[in-house]
Amino acid sequence: MSVSFWPLLAAALLSTLLTFADGHVRFVCPKPKSLTSSLYRRPPGSKGERQCDGKSKIPPADGTYTLLSPGPYTLRFEETEYHKNSPFRISLHQYGDNSFYCILLDQIPHNNEASTIGTYCDTDGGLIGGCKGSTYFITVHIPDIDCDNCYLQVTFINTDTSTGDTCRLDDYLCTAYCSMANVKIKATEPGMKNLSYCENYADNLYGKWPFTPRDIYKVKLPGLDPVTIVHEVTWQQLKFRTQLFEKGVVEYMSVCNETDNSTTHQLPLIQLPVEANSSHSELVMKYVVGEDFTVQDLQMLKAGQLHLHVTTTDGKDFYPSITLQKSLYEPGIYRQHSAPYTSAGWLAGPQFVGTTASYPIISWGFSNCSYTSRYFISQLHPTDETHHNTTLPHGVIGVTFMESRAVVTATFVGLIEELASVKFVGPDLGGAPDLVVNIENLTDQTIFIISVDASRQIPYFDTVQFLKRVEIYPRSDNPHPVMVGEFEEGMLSVIRGPDMRMVGQAVFQFSRDGEWHGLLMVRGVAAPVHSVQVFTESQSDQPDDPVLHLNKFLKPQPDGSLFGVLNITGQDSEFYLNLWLGKLYVAVVTDNMSADHSFYRGQVSVPGAWYCTSKEFGFCPVTVMQHAFFETYHKFTGFTPHGLASFVLDRVNVFYYSIHLEGFEPMETVTEVNILNGERTLVTLSSSTQNIQPGTRVFHLYGSIPGHSPEMLKYLTHGTLKVCVKTSLFKEEGIIGQIPMLQRTQCGKSQIITVGGTTGWSPNSTDISNLSIVQGDMLGFVYGATENVILLKDKDHFQRCDFTDSRPIGNKLLLSESKGTVLHPFPKPGTFYIASQSSCNSTQPLKMVLTVIDNIHHSEQYIKSHCRDSVYMVWRQAQLDKYHGVDGVAASLGGVVVGLVILSAVLLWDRLLNAESSGVNGFERF
Repeated sequence: MSVSFWPLLAAALLSTLLTFADGHVRFVCPKPKSLTSSLYRRPPGSKGERQCDGKSKIPPADGTYTLLSPGPYTLRFEETEYHKNSPFRISLHQYGDNSFYCILLDQIPHNNEASTIGTYCDTDGGLIGGCKGSTYFITVHIPDIDCDNCYLQVTFINTDTSTGDTCRLDDYLCTAYCSMANVKIKATEPGMKNLSYCENYADNLYGKWPFTPRDIYKVKLPGLDPVTIVHEVTWQQLKFRTQLFEKGVVEYMSVCNETDNSTTHQLPLIQLPVEANSSHSELVMKYVVGEDFTVQDLQMLKAGQLHLHVTTTDGKDFYPSITLQKSLYEPGIYRQHSAPYTSAGWLAGPQFVGTTASYPIISWGFSNCSYTSRYFISQLHPTDETHHNTTLPHGVIGVTFMESRAVVTATFVGLIEELASVKFVGPDLGGAPDLVVNIENLTDQTIFIISVDASRQIPYFDTVQFLKRVEIYPRSDNPHPVMVGEFEEGMLSVIRGPDMRMVGQAVFQFSRDGEWHGLLMVRGVAAPVHSVQVFTESQSDQPDDPVLHLNKFLKPQPDGSLFGVLNITGQDSEFYLNLWLGKLYVAVVTDNMSADHSFYRGQVSVPGAWYCTSKEFGFCPVTVMQHAFFETYHKFTGFTPHGLASFVLDRVNVFYYSIHLEGFEPMETVTEVNILNGERTLVTLSSSTQNIQPGTRVFHLYGSIPGHSPEMLKYLTHGTLKVCVKTSLFKEEGIIGQIPMLQRTQCGKSQIITVGGTTGWSPNSTDISNLSIVQGDMLGFVYGATENVILLKDKDHFQRCDFTDSRPIGNKLLLSESKGTVLHPFPKPGTFYIASQSSCNSTQPLKMVLTVIDNIHHSEQYIKSHCRDSVYMVWRQAQLDKYHGVDGVAASLGGVVVGLVILSAVLLWDRLLNAESSGVNGFERF
């Protein structure tokens, strides 16, 4: 090694052993600004260091930030010193500006079953992520703003040490600790621009968070049942609960400021629509401040100065006072508060898991901070129809499995009857039991999210005994499903708008040849759809980059929804790298660009590990980049470059490469990048010193090699090459990644390629270059009246622009005084020399060398198994074909033994994304 490793290791160990400070709370992911967990939050106006205040502590320009995108994001933090019944708060702040800050989630209950006892639960410095028994995973909403110098803050309010019933956060007697994480946020288009956009707490929630502020009032009526009024402050609604409604004895009820009927009657503030003999014991009334209630009215309500006017059916009037009984979850005021969590650190209970959950998103992982999820999909079609006839009901099901839960997302189009249930069917061989989700009581059955328990099904992952099919059943007496679909592991994108409402989803799967197949459904957007595209998440100071336009696949439906069968081919290494990095998004843009709801998007989930562990059936264009001593070195120093690289050999044997590394030291540089065969350098991709991107400390390299040697092609197809990135600190061994075995893409259809792009066949075109195509492709030439398209005799004639024995090529489609257009097929392989007779010797010669490569012809069976069928279904069928046992020992994924080296690398990358110390992830089930 070029770096002296052991002194650094010894220093890190000594630093850890000499730390004795008390611990409390610390971010694990995103990366905390400080590794200490004992930062103390001082009240405003107090003296001493404001450790949890970023007002005067603007980080340096090269400080490390985590790049975040608007939308749901799962944070991970750990409690390093146990405080029973002590809640948490997550907020977003901006360095140098305390005029605004946004509470993203408040009154987060404590896990009283947490335990900080353990060798690796380090309180200050050294290791983070080791507090296995006191880890929390909390999903918050990242607002749609631009902020280059923001920080997230988790605040731990120690109510167990408070002297009273409440702990006011800005009170000297309220002890609180914090942890901060530097973040950059890039708004979507049109996006909002500052923290003032997210000041309204309700806008930062994904539905009814159970722990929002509420006041409980009691009203006593002489000789009658009492009335309870729950004022949900955040949602601006009053809930009136009494048995009087069911008994049918109330003629009239309102909230007013009258004390009896002897005064001059004023209009009631709110009048309830009372129904005789109602079957419900609760009425819910929403109000608008300034219309139904003034701020003064709300103050009078809390002060006990308003009354409830009740008129019974026998003509009696009552004007009892509305008396505040208690207040819960007030902003800035905290009481002892706890709730059940799973053993891994996710909120549990019926409020978060189940068909009646009010806040299911809290149990769904949305970032690399959470444990690895497994994503399964189903493309649903009518029971008696296997093709996509869009006049009939169709649907998309996505299921996110994590820990012991399954989050089911569904989008349906063309429904003609109400539904009863979604049934995930287990195998005939025995194994995973059916999983039935009851949906008959849902308000909207066309699009929904439900979190359910899946602990009985998850143990059968990666076997033929796992769930195999999805069936949708109607509410009618019809015993047969109305829609069915195969259930397979794939990629999922849940599409949401700025208001966080789900409007659709897309599901994707690979063929064995790398084609990307999918289905997209969108419904309920605010305006006609202008475009649907896939884009990559860029750096915060750069525009997002559209990589796929999907409009041509979409079919509008009579109900206003969109339905599209997606077949995408020919992607390069950047596409696959961004997919495996979790940086691909599906975006829906409407025509109403001035509205808040004009841009909808959803992140595409990262492909599962089995794509890279199944050599026989998988599709894996990526590899992990790391140093030979990475795990030990990174654990004790907190840095060491690591990342992913992606490689593609396209249909004409062009080799594409993309390398993404992070974790560099501030002054570290990349010195060279090589492709190695053993220890021998075969190709140098970069030989000049390159600086690391400031702030993110990321190195990225992308390129292609169109004319590589037959020797290199042989090595690529055998999987014997490595890529090596050397840095100013790692000068000898470098950061290494094994290039996976590559095969030329063989499933693409013949193409028509326009030479010169939009400029055409012209000496002014900058896009004229040597070209490679596949036998059967056709070239199109668009040219001016002074140009032509000539096929020259050979290379010598081409170099001298000698048109002896040459001939015009192409079938003329259009010829006028100003422009000609020809198409020319190339049915045979070989090398061809093409030029324009009038511009062959111009300053920028109009000429090109064309290489036509053999087209590989395959049987229909090969085309089906490699080009059409998904890799998951091919794998599953192969396992069923060779399955013989009845003892419950299932066949595991093909090629696991062969893929162990790749798997270990994927496991390492997963641990990096999940802050190393996760301990539990989907990959471990192999």
